[in-house]
Amino acid sequence: MFLITGATGQQGGATIKHLRDHKVRALVRNSNSEASKKLAAQGVELATGDLTNSDSIYDALEGCDGAFLVTTMIPNGPQDEIVQGKAFLEAAKRRNINHIVYTSVDGAERNSGVPHFESKGEVERLIAASGLKHTIVRPVAFMDNFPKRSGIMSFLTLGLFSAAIYDKKVQLISAYDIGRVSATALKDPARYAGRVIPLASEALTVSEMQNAYKEAHGSLAWKAYLPGFTISFLSSDFSKMFYWFRNHGYKADIPSLRQEFPGMLTFSQWLKSKD
Repeated sequence: MFLITGATGQQGGATIKHLRDHKVRALVRNSNSEASKKLAAQGVELATGDLTNSDSIYDALEGCDGAFLVTTMIPNGPQDEIVQGKAFLEAAKRRNINHIVYTSVDGAERNSGVPHFESKGEVERLIAASGLKHTIVRPVAFMDNFPKRSGIMSFLTLGLFSAAIYDKKVQLISAYDIGRVSATALKDPARYAGRVIPLASEALTVSEMQNAYKEAHGSLAWKAYLPGFTISFLSSDFSKMFYWFRNHGYKADIPSLRQEFPGMLTFSQWLKSKD
C-alpha cells in the first residue's frame, strides 16, 4: 500500500495513474469533493487528513510500505511547505515507513534565493536528517503551466517567458512524467532509495515552444511582446524565480534521463496528449 499526498493535484494525481497495479491510499482534505469522488471511483482508498496535522497523516499511513510527498506553499507561502514536511516526517517516523518519494524542484540545492525553491530545499534536508529511506525527485518547469491550445493564455504565458529568458532555453517536464518517475521509484526502493533525480525531458526556447504548438495543432502560437522588466511586477517569489531562470536555470541531464526513462513526453507530444 502506498500513501499519496496531493492526490487531487497534478503531481499526486499523475503518480496514482502510474500505480494502477498497486493498492493506493490518497490523503485528501475533503472526501466528498468531486475530485476525491473521482479517485474513489477508480478504486483509490481515501483517507481524510491534512498535511499540517501529523496525527491525521499517522492514521493515513497505517499499513503503508511507502509514501509520496508533495508540499505546497498554499495558502500562506513557502513556510507552509516546511510545516507540512515536518508534520509528514513526524508521522512517517512513528510509522517507520520504508520509503518516501518527495518531489522538490531542481535548484533547491543551489541557494537560489527563490523562496519556494528554498523551502523545498529545507524539506529535503529534513528528510535526509530523518533517517528514513527516501528518493528526491527534482522537477524543472512544468509543461502543465502552459495551455494546451493556443489562445490568449498561451499568448500571455509565452510572452512572460520571453520577457524572462529572452532567447535562452528553459528545461521542461510534464506532470505525467513526474508521476511516472515517482511511481517507478516507489515500486523499486531497492534501486531508487538514496537517489536524487533532477527531472526534465526537453529544453526549449520560447520560439521553439511556439513551433511546438504548430507541430501539435497546425498553427503557430503567438506571444505577447513584453519588456524584460515586466517580471519585476510579479509577486516577489515569482519574479525571483523568473530572474533565476534568466541568470542560472535548471541543470537536469536530459540525455541520461531519456536513457533511464525512455518515452518521456516532449512539449509537442504533451500538447497533443489528453492527460
